[in-house]
This record gives sequence, structure tokens and C-alpha cells, in this order.
Amino acid sequence: MDCHIEIFHENRWLEAAQASFSDVVRNGFRASDCVFEYDLDFAFGQAPPPVSLALPVDADRHVLQAWPAFVYDLVPQGSGRRYSISNGMSSAMGSLSMARTFTNCWRARPNFTKR
Repeated sequence: MDCHIEIFHENRWLEAAQASFSDVVRNGFRASDCVFEYDLDFAFGQAPPPVSLALPVDADRHVLQAWPAFVYDLVPQGSGRRYSISNGMSSAMGSLSMARTFTNCWRARPNFTKR
């Protein structure tokens, strides 16, 4: 599954990066590897802010053994999390797909597409 990360910068939402999550299931659990890369138009823009301090803006393709930590911050918490779980989205990935529905305090949001 692909997740386009949008960032709120200069009063508008910009597509900043893409994270691709594995569809492989091992022993009943989804693999946690991830490929993360910034959108090149964003990376070569005017002083673009990073989506995470751990992932500075660059033109590299990052193959990660686990989801970037900031992704977990986009998962709804509190009543938003309870709502997504009550609607059958028990996994973090399912809850993350609901993150666009709920207001979060971050300046980044996910936008999912299927491969």
C-alpha cells in the first residue's frame, strides 16, 4: 500500500513524500518494512521542511526495516482511535487510513492509494 504524505506549508497542503508499506503477511502479521522517499518537486523546492527530523529532505530512496516513527503520530488517538477500532480497523494501518478523517495537531497527513 502506498501512502502519500502531505505537509501543510505556507498555508497550503503540498505532496511531500511517499511511503510504501509491504503487503506481505508473515506468521499472521503484516511485515513492517517501508520504502520512503521525498517527492522530487518538493525536495528541490524553496527550502522545503522535512516531514520528520529523522528524515531530512533529500532525493534518496530510503529502505527502512520499520515504519518511520512519525507515521505512528498520524494514527488517530483517543475517541478517533476508538471509533476506527469499533468500525473494524484494529490494525495501525487501518487506523492510519482513517487519519484524514480526524483533525490532528500535526502539519502532515496521509493520503492512501492502492498499488
